[in-house]
Parts: sequence; C-alpha cells; structure tokens
Amino acid sequence: MEARTTVAARPRKHRFTSNVIAPLAIATDLFCLSASVPIALGLHAITFGGLIDARVHMAAAVIAGVAFFLIRLSRDAYANPLGRAQDADQGLVFDYFIAALLSVATIWQFGLADLFSRGLMVYYVAVNLVLLFVSRYVLRKFISRLAGAGPPRISLGSVSPK
Repeated sequence: MEARTTVAARPRKHRFTSNVIAPLAIATDLFCLSASVPIALGLHAITFGGLIDARVHMAAAVIAGVAFFLIRLSRDAYANPLGRAQDADQGLVFDYFIAALLSVATIWQFGLADLFSRGLMVYYVAVNLVLLFVSRYVLRKFISRLAGAGPPRISLGSVSPK
C-alpha cells in the first residue's frame, strides 16, 4: 500500500520582487562611482605622485556622476537594468564614457584644464569603466541568488510499507 506524503512549505521571511532590481542597480552604480575615487587616487600617487587640485577633480567627478545618472535615467535604463546581457553592459560603459566626455568638456569650458591632471582623469575613467562593467556581472549573480532563495519545494513522494 502506497501513501503520499506532502511536506508543507515554510513561509518565507522575505519576498523577492522585481521592484528591488532598479534600486540595487542604482546603488551598485553609485558604489562604483564612489569606489573609483580612492582607487584612482592611489594609482595616480603610485605612478605619478605630486599634488593635484582636489577641487577641480571633485567637480569633474561630480559632473561625470550626475551626467551618468541623467543619461541612464533619460534612456530609462533602470526600468530594465540588466537588459539583454551584453547589450546592457555595453550601454552602461558607453553611458559613462559619454558622461566623462561631458565632464572634461565642462572643465575645459570653465578654463580649468590647466589645473586638471590628465593622468588622474585617465585612471578615474578607466577604473570606473572596469568597475561598472564588472558590477553588472556581480549584480546579475546576486539577483539570481535572491530570486532562487525561495521556500523549500513541496515534495510529493511515496512511502512503501516495511
């Protein structure tokens, strides 16, 4: 005689919805923009040394960050931040590159290009591009882990008499 056994699923403490993906992507982008500052400064200090005008470079970093977020928001990129894999990654890198160009153009227009360290700019943009590109893969992995962390599956099995 066979009996079917049903194991009741435990209620989940947290429920994953797609509403958290866009804020996670924004937070990840903000983290990358923030983390690239000390990394670029460290690389610049190791390779070039010397003093820099922090006001000009912070202004450029803020201008690039704001332009990056405005470009992303105008393209509605955070509505589907993971997009179609590589298309979203390339779009992300392209958006930051355009934002960096806008930042450099703004600094040049204000006549502050002489105070601007080109080596630090190259490091900052390169580190940002790498961090933003890699962050999408990390974000995808994190979201897939969140989505897969559901309740235990209901198992239907048979019990044979002994």
